[in-house]
Amino acid sequence: MAMCLIFVANIAHAEQYQIELLADFSHLNQTSNHTQWLSPLASVIDDEYFIAQDNGLVYLLKTGETNTQNAILNVPLHNPSFISLSAIGRHPSFSLPEEPGYATFYTAHTVEFTPDKYANRITVEGSNFDFGFESVITAWTYDFETQQLDPQTQREVLRVPIPSPNHAIQQLKFEPYLKPWNANYGLMYFSLKYIEELKEHPLYSGGILRISPLIFGARNYTVSQSNPFVKTPEINDEIVVMGGHDVNNFFWAKYSHESIFIQHYIGKQHWLSKARIGVNLQDQNLSDNLWLSPKEMTSSLLYQGREFLNLRNKVVFFNHINNQWQLNSISLESLNTETPTVEHVIRLQGISTNSHLTVHQNNHNEMVIFDNTQSKLYSFHASNVTSVEEQSFEPNPSEPGSQYIIFLVLLLTVSSITLIYIYRKNSAYKRAIYPLDKGYVRFEYELRKETILLFKIKQKKAHKTLRLKEINRCEILLNNQSIKVFDEQPSNAISNRLEEDIRSQFIKEHDKKMQEDQTRQIEVILSDNNGSYTICLYLRKGNTRVTGNKYFTTVDILLDLCWMVSKHVNSHTETRTVTLLPFSRPNLQDPIRQVVKPQLDQPSNEPSITKTQPVSPPTEPENNAPTLKESPAATPEKHQSDVVEALEKLVKLHAQGYLTDEEFSLAKSNLLQ
Repeated sequence: MAMCLIFVANIAHAEQYQIELLADFSHLNQTSNHTQWLSPLASVIDDEYFIAQDNGLVYLLKTGETNTQNAILNVPLHNPSFISLSAIGRHPSFSLPEEPGYATFYTAHTVEFTPDKYANRITVEGSNFDFGFESVITAWTYDFETQQLDPQTQREVLRVPIPSPNHAIQQLKFEPYLKPWNANYGLMYFSLKYIEELKEHPLYSGGILRISPLIFGARNYTVSQSNPFVKTPEINDEIVVMGGHDVNNFFWAKYSHESIFIQHYIGKQHWLSKARIGVNLQDQNLSDNLWLSPKEMTSSLLYQGREFLNLRNKVVFFNHINNQWQLNSISLESLNTETPTVEHVIRLQGISTNSHLTVHQNNHNEMVIFDNTQSKLYSFHASNVTSVEEQSFEPNPSEPGSQYIIFLVLLLTVSSITLIYIYRKNSAYKRAIYPLDKGYVRFEYELRKETILLFKIKQKKAHKTLRLKEINRCEILLNNQSIKVFDEQPSNAISNRLEEDIRSQFIKEHDKKMQEDQTRQIEVILSDNNGSYTICLYLRKGNTRVTGNKYFTTVDILLDLCWMVSKHVNSHTETRTVTLLPFSRPNLQDPIRQVVKPQLDQPSNEPSITKTQPVSPPTEPENNAPTLKESPAATPEKHQSDVVEALEKLVKLHAQGYLTDEEFSLAKSNLLQ
């Protein structure tokens, strides 16, 4: 396997980079005509990629092997009016047998327009445009045993009229960072080219569309009710972003599900914009237009991998400078400036300057370089090779001053290693507290005004005010992974059983032993019609807690908030029943919360829970009421048995997450007095 070493452009990071040839599939090129490769698509299996040519042939590429197999699908063979293939994609549940969308593969190809009626044809309502072609999205089923796409499973999903084959759908994408339990999981995004003559119609003016490509009854696709224009008759329901003109590429950030990064061309300028769902790019705030360049941008992505920490959350792309290809990066923080700082990461040697390079990502969010011209695929990773490995220096101890040189070399080596260690440790810590610097770190609830105030770090004045009745979504994140979403959908209402399950997940996470370089983070995302707001409630790095509240205190605050939001947005929210000790304090004055004091003298293994007992302060026991303290009628053995039983209940309540560490310690002290 060929290996290409690459020079380091920024030695400050003490990083070495190299690319490795994953596959050379130039022998698959058709010599009879000039075909073009489409962008590679990572399979669910590591070291496998789906690749396709515009002539309609789709292959399964296995890296590190000589690929001599035939195409796994021949699209024109099953579509007589086929002109060209323009995009491929796979459902995010491709490898999940229990989920809809399992083993489902998608293609987009161009055909001649026919006047036949199609229920799944998208057109501008009331229009009568004369189009000569159509772009068709088709679903196929993949057979994992034979590693073929079964042509008998062909199902047309959608078709849209276009004026020429150059206006065909170029990308079929699913947001890669969503899980099956997340809202909008499994929705397909695609874009249409800009048509100047039809610029008044969003469908043909560089819009991005979103559909659910699965069968629903008699329909081959459906439109999510969360699409922003479903109630706007003059705009197609499928559209989620308008006004992009020529959209060349779009991608997502890992933890921001309400926005899309878009590369597009407007007015002889190349733009990189961050668009919220439902926005018109020509009308949105200029601060969302991150970068303007007179030169054409190559396909880029927001790096979300783990191998290159210094490139994390930076936009990476290629430039052709001084007869060499260079991989560059731009920090999102600098994109809003007039002259963003472009960092030259590496210069690629051994790759032809006539090649057309694009950067993509594999299943682990690591970069993959695609050379469309030479039909080659490269991986990009860190190298442990030092910059002086080819120099051999062995001082002669008998020579004058050689011992001093050896000592100096050792000293410099140790110093360099120490500096690198300190730099990486500091960088890791800065990355750990990054959410605190950029987002919200706490909130306050004003009961009378029914508003939630959001605060940033080291600020006493609220930065943002949210009206409770306008909040339509609440999402819990643990270590950047979504646990649960609460919104208006009946299945997304909080319940007492669900609260127990969520607490159980937090308890399991708390029981895990943390290493020095690990972080533990609890976040909540509140959404309204204007956007989403992420609040980092808890952040811990190793043995250091960065935020103020303790872990289980934070869990209590979080669940109080979720109950309150769910009650306002979802009519299926049941009455909350929570077992608390009398000395515990509710974090939010929630009128739906029913608090029950545990009856420590009841011979039961489960906490006592009712649905009607109101919140009341602790009262002094009546003279004839039994207490945990010894009474004249109580024997020492009975008293000891009651205390042991009460302690066991306290331990169970603490293990289930109903008691914080402080509450557990205080209750135990009261019992043992």
